[in-house]
Amino acid sequence: MAIGNEVSRSSHGPVGEFSIVPPWEEDIAPAAENTDKEIWREKADDYYSPSIHVTKDGSIGINVGGVVIVMPVTEWYSLACPRCPECGYTEQDAKIHGDHHLCKGKIPSVKEPLVEYCDHCDGCGWYEGGPTIKTTCKHCNGTGIKAKALDA
Repeated sequence: MAIGNEVSRSSHGPVGEFSIVPPWEEDIAPAAENTDKEIWREKADDYYSPSIHVTKDGSIGINVGGVVIVMPVTEWYSLACPRCPECGYTEQDAKIHGDHHLCKGKIPSVKEPLVEYCDHCDGCGWYEGGPTIKTTCKHCNGTGIKAKALDA
């Protein structure tokens, strides 16, 4: 490294050995390894198109419009095939057994969402705690989603 402010008389540039890496990039930690396995993408090589991936712990992530929701397989299944909170029957179970009328519970419709976005953080999971500080929303614990009561 050059010492002081030495300047070459011929090129008017600095004299000595200089690092190829700029000083502002020397202390940057290496990027984390992506362990997710993509299993489907609507348009190949279009990283803005909807996609589905599996995380290393086996959860399923769905990316639509840049927003990714990751849940265990059982939670995704419960969204597609909701169960009665009282007896655990699905709509298909009720059709097969025919005795769901004895239960006081209601099987939620697949069309009615089982989750709602948090009103306090507008679904992003954090609120601004200052000009550059992101603070986790206490109302949804940073998920951006609040649970919806099944009997509503």
